[in-house]
Amino acid sequence: MQRGTDFTKRVATKRAVLKQSGSADSLSSYRVLNSPGKDSRLAVDEYARSANDRWKQALAEDIALRETYQIVHDYITLTKKP
Repeated sequence: MQRGTDFTKRVATKRAVLKQSGSADSLSSYRVLNSPGKDSRLAVDEYARSANDRWKQALAEDIALRETYQIVHDYITLTKKP
């Protein structure tokens, strides 16, 4: 269990550093976006655009997805080799 505790401490330290530098907000949030190709297809299909907007809204509000994104982001940030 020691390894998990070390990771948790490193994440907390990294978040504190990012918060002090003002970078935490841009790194702690995620945005649900379409690819440019999909946007061009949706421009001509009202039904698909409506369904896509509902799907994007559901993804943006999903707490589990947001937390998973943050965990993976923290893991990648903390395990990067210089």
